[in-house]
Amino acid sequence: MQSNSLVNKLTLGRVEKSYVDRADTLEKVAFYTDLALGGLYGYGNSDALTYMGAATTVDPVIRVANTPAQVWKVICKQDSLYCSNMSNDGETERKIYGDKAEIEIGDKRQIFDLSELTPSTTTGVITVSNNGILNPRDDALKNAIKQNSWETNKDGIAVVYNRPTSNAVSELIYALYDKTNDLVGGRLPLTSAEKMNIKIYDYAKQNNYQLDLNNHSRGGLTASVALQRANREGLTGIPIRESRFFGTATHVQDYADQLANRNGLYKYTDINGKEWEGLSKAKSAVHQADFVGNKWNLGLMGFNKTTGGACLYCYSHSSYMGEVPIENLIDDDGYYIDKNGTRITDPITNPYLKEFNEKWGNDKNSGNPSLPLLITPEIQKSRE
Repeated sequence: MQSNSLVNKLTLGRVEKSYVDRADTLEKVAFYTDLALGGLYGYGNSDALTYMGAATTVDPVIRVANTPAQVWKVICKQDSLYCSNMSNDGETERKIYGDKAEIEIGDKRQIFDLSELTPSTTTGVITVSNNGILNPRDDALKNAIKQNSWETNKDGIAVVYNRPTSNAVSELIYALYDKTNDLVGGRLPLTSAEKMNIKIYDYAKQNNYQLDLNNHSRGGLTASVALQRANREGLTGIPIRESRFFGTATHVQDYADQLANRNGLYKYTDINGKEWEGLSKAKSAVHQADFVGNKWNLGLMGFNKTTGGACLYCYSHSSYMGEVPIENLIDDDGYYIDKNGTRITDPITNPYLKEFNEKWGNDKNSGNPSLPLLITPEIQKSRE
């Protein structure tokens, strides 16, 4: 039987989660209410209508960009739904099994002190993830797990959570601002997520820790802007072992050049206490149908070389996997589950494996074609 303290912890956790969900809902309601009232106010006056529309869509961007940064650590051992709180289709909330004080699938907690981030005992690095647009927290954490190896996931990933705005138009404005700042070398005011990345860079350098960065979509812009600003302000030798980009909106060749020519060599201490010098690497994965990362957009977004893909006209932006999905769905404790995360007796085929084969091909001899490839820097090339 659960103790009173355990029951209280579960209750408080569920109440807190409910408040967060409610706040997100109210924010969306407020946006559409502002939009409707603004349209009514500006009716018959094109200038007033333009002003109200611009103000309504830009305001959510300003709020999110300046919201205090959140860092979440997520640990996931083997769950085939990537420790998402939701079903495979995102429609229903998963059941939590056992008597542990958990209100979410997997081990998820917010980090309030960077000293809580220490290198993995297996990989020897701290893995940091930057999420893309339109990602609520559960999706941001799930994508971080999807895009990394199970070896990394078992020790945990630090996700610098860049909250979504309340609507798609504001999201695009937010991404456009980040892209502009990336192109001008990080000279514009930073978002809270970019500031947090720089704090983590400084923390890692001060402690001789190595970093692996995992950047998806707009998250690549976050990482790129943060690196450029940090280097410009004198923070160089940032111990980034490798920075991995998945369908990113930043041009990874420029990022690789920045690492080599501006950031330079870095120092770190390995798990045995021995000091070394390292040179950072940048890697990129871009599905041929990924409109964000590839060259179809003619330089408006990533303009990166494609690295694979089995379909040309398909949605592939969320199909990057750190490991090829296993054949059957299981949860973190090894029980068979269905698409809704419910434990079952007989195994079912993993829908992520089906999707992976459709998007990337099912040639078992090719390993994992969605993994990022090394981008060789052009030495002495500078963005300034």
